[in-house]
Amino acid sequence: MRELKAMVELAAVLADGERIEASDIPLQAILAKTPAAAPPPAADATALVLASLREQTLAIMQTSLLAYEGDVVAAASRLRVGRSTLYRLIQSGHL
Repeated sequence: MRELKAMVELAAVLADGERIEASDIPLQAILAKTPAAAPPPAADATALVLASLREQTLAIMQTSLLAYEGDVVAAASRLRVGRSTLYRLIQSGHL
């Protein structure tokens, strides 16, 4: 439940208006990181949706960078994080 709450809170950062739209929740980016070779067992299916806070954060940052066409300053401003944070994550290969 905490993971879902964290995802919604992070999606609120990306929302343009006062409502969170489906496009603001980066589930596709999170699910795309999981291998699709075989369907997961029922116990692991929840883990696909409830990714770690770090994975969710990185997915939201990546989505923001894509939305701003790689403009780190604009993406950082929209996310309300320091641009050095995004630069560091890009340089380390996490984004």
